[in-house]
Amino acid sequence: MEYSICISISILIIFLPTKSSTLQPWLIKHFTVAQIKRMRFSSNSHAKKTADQPNWSELPADLLELILKSLAAVDIIRFKAVCTSWMYATKYYPLPQPPWLMLPSNQQNDVNSRRFFDVADKARTIYTMTNLFRGFSDSWCIGSSHGWLVIVDKKTAVHLFNPLSGGRSIELPEIGTIAGIPRSFNIDVHILHRLCRIHTCKAVLSSNPSRNKNFMAAVIYNKRNSRLAYYKKGYRTWIQLYNDHRESYSDVIFHNDDQLFALVRDGSSIDLWNLKENPVVMTTIRLQPCAISMVSGERRYFSSSLKYASYLVESLDEILLVVRIVVIHGLYKTHSFRVFKVNVKNSQLEKVECLHDRVLFLGGNQSLSLSTRDFPALQDNSVYFTDDRWSMMNFNYYYLGEGEKDSHTNYGGHDVGVYSLEDGVVKLFDQVDNRQIIYPPPFWILP
Repeated sequence: MEYSICISISILIIFLPTKSSTLQPWLIKHFTVAQIKRMRFSSNSHAKKTADQPNWSELPADLLELILKSLAAVDIIRFKAVCTSWMYATKYYPLPQPPWLMLPSNQQNDVNSRRFFDVADKARTIYTMTNLFRGFSDSWCIGSSHGWLVIVDKKTAVHLFNPLSGGRSIELPEIGTIAGIPRSFNIDVHILHRLCRIHTCKAVLSSNPSRNKNFMAAVIYNKRNSRLAYYKKGYRTWIQLYNDHRESYSDVIFHNDDQLFALVRDGSSIDLWNLKENPVVMTTIRLQPCAISMVSGERRYFSSSLKYASYLVESLDEILLVVRIVVIHGLYKTHSFRVFKVNVKNSQLEKVECLHDRVLFLGGNQSLSLSTRDFPALQDNSVYFTDDRWSMMNFNYYYLGEGEKDSHTNYGGHDVGVYSLEDGVVKLFDQVDNRQIIYPPPFWILP
C-alpha cells in the first residue's frame, strides 16, 4: 500500500506545475510541494495522521485516471489495495492490460499460492502471491475470462473467482447435474479433478462481472461428446443448448455480448447461438474448406504423428479460427499454428499469412487478441500459448526423456511459449520448466 501511495505522489509532483484547470486548483488547495515531498520520502509507514495531511481517498477522478494511465499492471493491483475509492477508479477507468501467465507455486504442497509472469514486462519478472486460493484450494479451473477464473468446487458449484482483486468471488449454479459429475461433499480432490478434466472442457464469460452485472457465462461440457450450456444472471440452473448434429466442440467465444460462437472440433463448422432471442436460435456456419483438412494436407512433411487443437478468437471485430499443430513422438509438443479468417457471410475460410501488429493468446483461457502498439514489449505477428492438454498435465516428461538424445526430448510435454508466424519458430519461456509437472494447469489471466 505504501509503495502505491509513493508512486501516486511521484506522479502528483509531475502534474503539480501543469496548467490543468481541473487539477491545479485542487492541488493548490490540498497540497504544498514541501508537504508532498515530505510524505513521498517518509520511511515511517506507521506515522500518525495529522490534521494537515491530505485524504488520499478524496483525489479527484480525473487525477486518478491520469495516475492509472502511468502505472504498470502490477502497480495497478497495488493501486486497488490503497482504498475503496481507488479500487472503484479502476472499475470506471478500465485500461487495456496484457494477460499474465498464472503458474502454480514452486513450493511443494503449497496449493494456495500462485506465481504470475508478465510476458509484456521487459524485465520478465515473476510475482509470487500467497494465500490467493484459500477456500478454493481443492477446486478445478475450467476457464479464464475478463480477469476472472471459472472454477468448480467439491460440490460441483461453479464460482467466478478474481484472484487479483482481493479474492472476490461470485457463485453460479452447480454444473454436476448436466455434466455428469456426482455431487458429493466428501469427494476426493484427485477424483474431482479427474472428473472435471473428463466432463468439462472450457468456460467463458460475455463481459467483466465487475462492470456488467448482466454478464452471461457459457461452458463446454462432456469432453467426448461435448455440449453447450449457458447461464444468465438470475437463473437458478445452467440452460442446455441442443444442436442437430453429434460433433463435439473445441472452443467457444462470446461476440457482441449476446452471440455465442461454438467451434466444432474438426473445424468444419461453427454453431452461432443468438441468446437474445426467445427461444434461443441457432445457425450453423458450414465452413468451406474445412480448417483441419487444410492443415492435415501438410502431414506429409512430418515423420511423427500429429494432433490438432482449434480455437476461435475475436480480433478487430473479425472472427479468427486458429489451428494448433501438435507433434507426438514419445513426447508431445506444439509445432506451429495456422490462422484463418472466418467470412461469416459467405461461410468461407481465408488463410491469414500475417497478423501484423496483432498478438494472440491461446490456451484454457478465453482467446485474446492484442496489439503491439499498446504493448511494444510483446512480439508482433505471434501466438502466445499455454498447454491446455489437461489430461496429461500431471505427467512428468523430464524422467521420460532422460537419457534420450533427440533434441525434442528437452522440449517437454507442457510447452508454454510463443510462436512467430513470420519465421515459423516456437520459443519457450525460460521462466517455465517445460519438463516438469505443471499442476494446476497454467492459464492466461488479465490483471
